[in-house]
Amino acid sequence: DMLSGGGHLPLGYNHDSLVKVMDKKTYDRFIHNNVSFTFGPSEDVSDLHRTILRPVSPHKSLDRVHLSTDISGELANENAIRAAMIRHEFATGALSANTCQLPSTNYQVVAFKGAHHGSTLAMLSLSQHPQKTNLPMKNWTVLDFPKSQSDEARVIESFEQTLKTSHGNVAAVIVEPLQSLTYSYASPSFYNHLRKIAHDHSVTFIVDETATGCGASGAFWAHEKWNLEQAPDLVTFGRRTQASGFYARRDFLPKSSSWHFFNARNGDGLRLVQFKVIQDVIKNEHLLNKVASTGASLKSELEKVDQISNVRGFGTLLAFDTKDMKTNQTLIRALRNHGVNVASLGSNSIAIKPALIFDGKHSNEFVATLRKSVK
Repeated sequence: DMLSGGGHLPLGYNHDSLVKVMDKKTYDRFIHNNVSFTFGPSEDVSDLHRTILRPVSPHKSLDRVHLSTDISGELANENAIRAAMIRHEFATGALSANTCQLPSTNYQVVAFKGAHHGSTLAMLSLSQHPQKTNLPMKNWTVLDFPKSQSDEARVIESFEQTLKTSHGNVAAVIVEPLQSLTYSYASPSFYNHLRKIAHDHSVTFIVDETATGCGASGAFWAHEKWNLEQAPDLVTFGRRTQASGFYARRDFLPKSSSWHFFNARNGDGLRLVQFKVIQDVIKNEHLLNKVASTGASLKSELEKVDQISNVRGFGTLLAFDTKDMKTNQTLIRALRNHGVNVASLGSNSIAIKPALIFDGKHSNEFVATLRKSVK
């Protein structure tokens, strides 16, 4: 499975460590008692946060975690945008501790073409995904993504101009380290410029790591490669992490804002236990190094395969182009007939995102099967 269950299985299927944890009391407690962290939190909830979530925080300053109830992370992204709007309201004085609803101000959110932050109505408003056809969308701003490094200055200028003409109406900008619908990415300089401009205009800078986080890039968080001079305001996570939510600075929102994030669950203890197991395996089996080396080798081998082109991505998050849509669909069927699961990306591209345990042996098998399939 070159898609690792849609990116939800970082250790592949039936990994021994995840099977063995089922014998532990904590796992057993959460599987039999689907407790609510809102209404009936167990006494060790704070310990779970301290020992599982905080050690892998993307930045030391991001020491507060808001958990969501899904695995995919789209609710984490939606909650992060809600947090940005709430912060904007507190900053302008339009929201107080005694206010239970946001004012009707039509705040803007900025995203970039080629990204996919989820399939809720709000998240589809920030995407070009086919799912949004004929659905009522928010009129949020989706800017071009750089076509090349030489195109970055144009996009940065467009972003800055959008903020200047918004009259303070933009609450957040959200970016992916790897555009989910194209597998495109920009230089670290590009993201550093976005971060600085967002800060200068008091716009919340959100990094969406729901598709790239937890090791698939060769680093635990893909945006580590940006070497940001200033940490993001919020970083969202999901999928491979099992639990989902977002990291924030402790002072990002006032304590009185907790009402605005009220829901019946606020996390899932079972998924937190699984996330801890995944972290331990990543550390003990040196999976980040394995992903980085295997991904670099695989990318090099793919560049030698006839009839495919434009191999791109990082870590084991890779994609390549075929000649046209017909060739693309024919190749996908041929791969599946040989027992290999891949994803169609756009009209003529193919994407892969294997589990973190994917190694040189698996890579060789995939390339050999790909060569047979393109003939």
